[in-house]
Amino acid sequence: MVRVCHKHFYNLINGSLFNNLMTLAVFFNTIIMAMDGLFEDEGVLTIMDFFSLIFTYTFIGELTSKLIALGPLGYLRDTMNIFDGSIVLLSLFELIFMSGGSKAVSAFRAIRIFRTFRVLRVTRLLRSLEFMAVIVQVVSKSIGKLMWVALLSFLLIFIYSLLGMQIYGGQFNFKDDRRFIR
Repeated sequence: MVRVCHKHFYNLINGSLFNNLMTLAVFFNTIIMAMDGLFEDEGVLTIMDFFSLIFTYTFIGELTSKLIALGPLGYLRDTMNIFDGSIVLLSLFELIFMSGGSKAVSAFRAIRIFRTFRVLRVTRLLRSLEFMAVIVQVVSKSIGKLMWVALLSFLLIFIYSLLGMQIYGGQFNFKDDRRFIR
C-alpha cells in the first residue's frame, strides 16, 4: 500500500503538470520580485509581502515533496535540485529571522538580501528549453577564448590611451571656455 502510494506520488512529482506548475510559480515569483521597491503604498507592500510569503511556502512544499518522492540521495543527484534547495533554505532562513517581531526586523534587515537569490530560480526556465541548453553549452565553451580577446582589447585600449596622452598631453588647455557655450 505504501509502495503504491509512493509510486503514484513519485509519478506526480516527476510529471509535467507538477513541473509546469512550479515553473509558473517561479515565473510569477520573478514578476513579484521585480516589482519590489516599485511601490511606496503600505497596502501594496503588504500584498507583495503576502505573495512573497505564499511563494516561499510553495517552494518549501516543492522541496518537501521532492525529498519524499525522490529520497535524499535521489534529490541530491540533480544539481538543479541542490540549487533550488539552497535557495529555499536561504528563503527559510530569511523567514525565520524576519518573523521574530520588531527587534528581529530591525536587527536582521540585511537578511532580506537573501530574497534576491530567489530570482536565480529563473534559470529553471532555461533548463526546460532545449535550445537554451545548446546556447549555454556554446557560451560556456567559448568563454575561455572570449577572455583572451577581452584581455587583448584591454591592452590595445590601454596602449592607445597612453600613446594619446603622450602625443596630445597638455595641448588642449583652452583659456576661454565661453566659446563652447551658445
